[in-house]
Amino acid sequence: MKILGVWFDETLSFKTHFEKVLSGLASSVYALKVLRSKGLRGEILWDVTRQTAIAKMLYASPVWWSHLDSTSCGRLNAIIKRFKKYSFLPSDFENFEDLCNQADHKLFKTVLGNSDHVLHHTLPSKKTKNHNLRDRAHDRSLPLLVSSQQKKTFLNRMLFDNMY
Repeated sequence: MKILGVWFDETLSFKTHFEKVLSGLASSVYALKVLRSKGLRGEILWDVTRQTAIAKMLYASPVWWSHLDSTSCGRLNAIIKRFKKYSFLPSDFENFEDLCNQADHKLFKTVLGNSDHVLHHTLPSKKTKNHNLRDRAHDRSLPLLVSSQQKKTFLNRMLFDNMY
């Protein structure tokens, strides 16, 4: 089933979505090669790559990327490596996991700071501090996680991120 551009299956493996992303990236590589052959170079080509291919890779990544296995993440990193090799991206461009973590933290900061955000009501209640401890990334209580699938969801990953 496809919901808002993300393919779901009954086991939440996101395998179908991952394969669709890969097939879309193959056509992006061809289009970028055509643009480069027409004279597009340097930072402009890098910007086009970021706004097309990298945007396809990261679309709704907070939902699905934590459900990928290491082989799938490796395949996405290999594509980024290929983009660097073809000079579609700068040589110091981040890997896939770093891009996803940046997207996760940006979204989580938005959810925490905007009470009108659609995900804000799903946050756990605020935790009252009884001690003067170091600051955490959020002021929310931590939920009790039972299954490994729960641990992979966006809000739970972010609530438990950097908790120590």
